[in-house]
Amino acid sequence: MKLKSYLSEVWRISAQYELIPYKGTEFQVKNLSDFIIKFHVSSEGKVDEAAITMPNGVFTAKKK
Repeated sequence: MKLKSYLSEVWRISAQYELIPYKGTEFQVKNLSDFIIKFHVSSEGKVDEAAITMPNGVFTAKKK
């Protein structure tokens, strides 16, 4: 499976779960304690990417 397809699937699945504030711009996925999503905020105050930590690694999704 290509990384882009995998990340699309992760986002589709994670949309069904609640994000719980963790630290600053980091959130845990409710009922999935091994999953953490950290949003990067640009100097303009806009989210431009997210780092998704899962048991099998960390994946980055950049906003187009």
